[in-house]
Amino acid sequence: MMLNKQLTVTASIWTPSLNNSQEPDAAYRSLQHFSDMCRKGRSTIGVRTGDQLPGNLHKELGQVYSSAGELLRHFWSCFPPRTPQLQEKLHKMHETLCRYHNATIRPFQEMAVNDYNCNSSILDHLIEMFHIANTKFENWKARNCR
Repeated sequence: MMLNKQLTVTASIWTPSLNNSQEPDAAYRSLQHFSDMCRKGRSTIGVRTGDQLPGNLHKELGQVYSSAGELLRHFWSCFPPRTPQLQEKLHKMHETLCRYHNATIRPFQEMAVNDYNCNSSILDHLIEMFHIANTKFENWKARNCR
């Protein structure tokens, strides 16, 4: 309930500013905090949490999240891409995120569902973070590649 109140207050006083952008590290910490709060909220409404998974699956899930978090951190640190080097890194990180999603996240989700009878939503949060990053990249590309 406190998070809801905090979000309501913050949203009510927020005004967009195109001249100021959030530092990448601060944006990453905010995303991590928000993700943790979402996970905590979800675990109280009956969704199977990581603590209820078999040990080896729980460990592998942690590794997938850790690797994905590191990739996302590098991706978000490219914004705003003001130099050609950052633009190149941004393109490479986007490609890497797409490959990681296809080579690691999808197979892990299929394995968790098929081999361990886990709910298919076990990686929904991580997939949503990848979707947000992809949307940000596509929007940036549309604005800057005209």
